[in-house]
Amino acid sequence: MDEATTTVSKPRLFGKWPKMLIVVVVIAAWVVAGFFSLRFRSTSKSISSPSPLANFSQAVKYPLYYPTNAYIEPSSKNLTNNAVTYSIKYKDDDMFVSIQPIPAGFDFNNFNRQVTNQTSIRTPIGKAIVGKLSGKLVGSITTDKSWFLISATPDTPVSDMKDVLQQLKS
Repeated sequence: MDEATTTVSKPRLFGKWPKMLIVVVVIAAWVVAGFFSLRFRSTSKSISSPSPLANFSQAVKYPLYYPTNAYIEPSSKNLTNNAVTYSIKYKDDDMFVSIQPIPAGFDFNNFNRQVTNQTSIRTPIGKAIVGKLSGKLVGSITTDKSWFLISATPDTPVSDMKDVLQQLKS
C-alpha cells in the first residue's frame, strides 16, 4: 500500500490582510507627514532660522525689531547710514520700516506734536504712537537705544498698523 503524503500547513501568523494593513498605515502616515510638513513649512522655518534681520545685527549697535505677523520683502532689506530699512506686507497693506539709533539732539516731543489723530498703544518693545504725519499713517516707538518708525499709505487701517506694532520681536 502506498503511503499518501499529506502536508500539514502551519497556521499563518501574518497573512495577506495584515501585511496590506501595515502597508496602508505606513502610506497614510507618510501622506499625513507630508501634508503637515508643507502646511507648517513657514512656521518651522521661522522657528529654526534666525531673525530675518540677522545679517544686519552684527553691523549695528542697537536692537533690530521685526513684526512676526507680516511678510518682509527680502530684497527691500537695507543698511544705510547706520539705519536699517525694509518693506513689509500685512494683509493688503504695504508698509515701510526704519530702525536707527536715537538721533543725537532730535526733539521727539516736537515730532510727536506733528503727528495728528494720535493714539497710543503698548507693544512688546515699548509705547507706540500711531497717527497721521505728512499725509501718511505712521507708528513711532523710541526705546533706550533705537527709534522704530513705520509708515504706510493714508488709507491703511489704523487697526492694521496697531496689529503689526503689537507683534514686534527682536
